[in-house]
Amino acid sequence: MNRRQFLVLVAAGVAAGCADTLRASFGPPLVAATPSGPRKVASLAALTATPSAFPLQTANGGDQVYAYKDGEQVVVLSNVCTHRGCPVAWEAASNRFVCPCHDGTFDRAGKVLAGPPLGPLMAYSAMLVGDDVMVQA
Repeated sequence: MNRRQFLVLVAAGVAAGCADTLRASFGPPLVAATPSGPRKVASLAALTATPSAFPLQTANGGDQVYAYKDGEQVVVLSNVCTHRGCPVAWEAASNRFVCPCHDGTFDRAGKVLAGPPLGPLMAYSAMLVGDDVMVQA
């Protein structure tokens, strides 16, 4: 292997190793623009005390949100982990959200319990319009 081949090989390795860091630096990939204005998550009757996933394209790259009732309050959380942007899933047996990418865990309010996440899951301010739960996502 000559010097040029060696340098090309090293540069390719560095670029591959930095891919995650670069992606994290620039944020989630660009997606089609999401509609502006409040958007419906679900009907209030569809919510229970257990977080449930509802499809909703969000500005932070998510394709669903989790929503549930906490007493009289409605809680709506992003499904995007704050560590690397992987989608989290609700794990009912352990009463927590789990990120499968790097073992991050969040409580039902979205607060970090363990792992590398940098902060809580994004919470959306929910509003009721008739019987519909709406958010600005």
